[in-house]
Amino acid sequence: MAESPATPEPPAPGSPVGGAPDAVPASPGSPEPAPAEEDTRDKLINAAVEVFLEKGHGGTRVVDIARRAGYTAGTMYSYFDSRTALLAEAMAREGERHLSRLMQTLTRAQDEERMVSLVTAQHLCEEPQVIDRLLLEALATAARDREAKELMGQAFSGLVDMIDGQIARFRATGRVRLDVSEDALRTFFLAVTFGGIVAKAIEMPRCSQDQMQDLLIAMFDALSPGDEADR
Repeated sequence: MAESPATPEPPAPGSPVGGAPDAVPASPGSPEPAPAEEDTRDKLINAAVEVFLEKGHGGTRVVDIARRAGYTAGTMYSYFDSRTALLAEAMAREGERHLSRLMQTLTRAQDEERMVSLVTAQHLCEEPQVIDRLLLEALATAARDREAKELMGQAFSGLVDMIDGQIARFRATGRVRLDVSEDALRTFFLAVTFGGIVAKAIEMPRCSQDQMQDLLIAMFDALSPGDEADR
């Protein structure tokens, strides 16, 4: 899909003017200097997060992101193939930040079930975060754009791997009955992850974090093999 043409502006020496098509790379042979590569990349990602949240993916042009970051579209294309690729990168980075923040709560957990229930309850009951709003935009884009669907699938593969790893640990340590489907557990945790984000975004009623944690612990107890006499 082509980007809307940008308002003409004087080109920077040796670089293309903003408003290039979304998936067309910068002209070879005229790269812009990148003295601090990681700093430039971070600025572009930060600008993309801001603009995507303001205008949505469909209303955002490459030149909008580049200008917000203080660069031209040519600079952006030297780091990312398209604005959709930039959205996926922003999702991955914000997701890592969000996960890191959640993991800081694990020091309060006394065992693995409480660890998972604590993190899940915090995710479901806290106020909406930047990652929540950005994820909604990414999911809406992926629903109608094949490139976005593939890129988001790659970005979320780490989440699926993390869930599968946790399920495997529950199995290995005898915390989950063998008759409980691994596919069902994965589907449940994915539904909780993404459904919780949607519920918070539209301000559905929420319980307290303690109430949610109590419910999740009770669910884990029900999934545990235990003694038949106790069930």
